[in-house]
Amino acid sequence: MDVLIRTSNTMQSDEFDYLQGGFDPWSCTIPRLRYILVKHNINYPSNANKLKFVEIFNDKIVPKSQDFLTELKKGRSDEGIINAQ
Repeated sequence: MDVLIRTSNTMQSDEFDYLQGGFDPWSCTIPRLRYILVKHNINYPSNANKLKFVEIFNDKIVPKSQDFLTELKKGRSDEGIINAQ
């Protein structure tokens, strides 16, 4: 039996690093900023440039980052995933 283990800390530190305090949205690419906004169902103008994405990130994501982290912790556990093949 193969055992695949993913812990919420590992996933959170990589995929959700933007929710941590002190994160600099200017360090992100436009596609990643777009992905973050889409992930949180936040609309943005189709012609948005990086400045606009950073403004939206700072206005919509940063104030709710702790709420988003709390939601993530509720939906994840530290138990491993077992592949029974």
